[in-house]
Amino acid sequence: EHRRFRRFQLALNCRVWNKAGDVAGCHTVDISRGGALVEIAAMSWNFVPVVGDRLSLAVDLPVNRRFGPRLLKCGGHVIRTTASEAATLRVALQFTTLQFAESDCLPVWRSPSADGKDNLKFFKQQSRGKTMPILIP
Repeated sequence: EHRRFRRFQLALNCRVWNKAGDVAGCHTVDISRGGALVEIAAMSWNFVPVVGDRLSLAVDLPVNRRFGPRLLKCGGHVIRTTASEAATLRVALQFTTLQFAESDCLPVWRSPSADGKDNLKFFKQQSRGKTMPILIP
């Protein structure tokens, strides 16, 4: 199979969100310059992405002692989704934007819901004039 960009199999924590601000915690399965395959656990779905959706992705990069934590911030659209047996959803994103940024993650707390499950709460913060959801599992 011929690909435009080389893929790297990396399992990194990340967050994906839509225009409405619905967020889901996930991890990368593989990533390239042109896109990423991410896996979203069923318990973290606040929405279910479908082919054609425009999404944003923030990937937590390994910490570098010299520079501190960094993020890879990407924008793109869904080109494929696949549900798996393990109650996860794999989402293939094709990037339209890509930038590195300082990580400014804020703490998260859990609150019980009516069904007894914990709900992850997240803060929104300003990042270059735009509100960006930040979720730390």
